[in-house]
This record gives sequence, structure tokens and C-alpha cells, in this order.
Amino acid sequence: MLFTFYAPKAHKVAVVGDFNNWSTSADPMYDREQKGLWSITLPLKAGRYEYKFLVDDEKWIPDPGNSKKAKDGFGAFNSVVEVKP
Repeated sequence: MLFTFYAPKAHKVAVVGDFNNWSTSADPMYDREQKGLWSITLPLKAGRYEYKFLVDDEKWIPDPGNSKKAKDGFGAFNSVVEVKP
């Protein structure tokens, strides 16, 4: 599964979700071309997952490119992705 996030002013971005037990350090993203487009490909098994992007270790942001959302229990939303078998 390819995750991408545009954050040109960010110094650090990670994808954080139930697929990595909400670890803030397990899946750092990379801006390989230094143009603000952060990305990572994760080998997710079939299933439904909730996630957010963590920017500079302080801002939790749902995926703006994904309209599927679920309440996060803290008054905001997680993004939802379903991986088909």
C-alpha cells in the first residue's frame, strides 16, 4: 500500500495507524526528491485499517487525499483504508 502526503515545510513525517500499533517511529516517510511529497510503501495484509500522518512529531493529520474517515475517539477523525485480498 502506497501512502503519500504533501507537506513542503515538514522536516519529518510518519504514517501511524493500527497496522503498526500507532507507533510514531515504525514507519517514517521519505521526501526523496526534496519537493515536499512524502511517501512510503507498506506491505499490508488484506483488511481494514485506520491511520493518520504525524508531522514533525506534533501534528496528527488525517489523509487529505482519502475521504473515508472514522471517529478517532478524541474528537477528530482517522483515515480509513481497506486492502482487498
